[in-house]
Amino acid sequence: MIENLHNQCKYSMLDTRTSVNDMNIVILIVFLVLFIFQATSEFGWQAGSLAASNEHMLDNEIGTDVTFLVGKPPDQQEIKAHRYILVSRSPGFFSILHEDASNTEEPIEVPEATPDAFKALLK
Repeated sequence: MIENLHNQCKYSMLDTRTSVNDMNIVILIVFLVLFIFQATSEFGWQAGSLAASNEHMLDNEIGTDVTFLVGKPPDQQEIKAHRYILVSRSPGFFSILHEDASNTEEPIEVPEATPDAFKALLK
């Protein structure tokens, strides 16, 4: 009988340790979920992928440093973009914005494109 009690206590302690380990895992998961939620709500668009962050910055004109006048009047639109992104991804924009940088403070006219097509190109 004493041996039976001893075995029951031994298994009970094992179950308690397993439960504690399981509880630690649950607490860790809850902590990680709360951390990710806080980071997402605190940083919003910055918590996503690099491509999504760049698109958000373009759409909301955050940190834009070059302006294009796209289309012909009366449909001409001013479209702002990020010089770094354009120069790093396009030889044509590199030529316009880096090699011929003498006039880049003024808006760059692009009359042959429609504003919608140019916005699609930027994305």
